[in-house]
Amino acid sequence: MCMTENDRSRKDGRQQDSGRNRQVFNALAAALAIVCVASLAAVLLIKVAGGQPWVGLDWIAMIGLPLAFILLGTALLRAIARRRQL
Repeated sequence: MCMTENDRSRKDGRQQDSGRNRQVFNALAAALAIVCVASLAAVLLIKVAGGQPWVGLDWIAMIGLPLAFILLGTALLRAIARRRQL
C-alpha cells in the first residue's frame, strides 16, 4: 500500500497534536502535585505557628495528591508504551 503525501501530513499532524496533548497532560499533573504539596506545607506551617488552618487545605492535599499520583503514573505508562512503539 502506498501512502500519499496527504496521508503522511495527516499522520504527522496527529503526532504533533498527540505530543502537545501529552505535554499539557504532564504539565497539569505536575502542577496539581505542586499545588497539593504547597497546600500540605501551608497546613504544617500554620500548625507549627500555632494557628488553625482552613480545613479545605487538608482536603486539597487529601484528594489532590492521590489524583496527581494516578495522573503521573498514567503519564509514565503512556511514555513507556510510546517508547516501545518507536
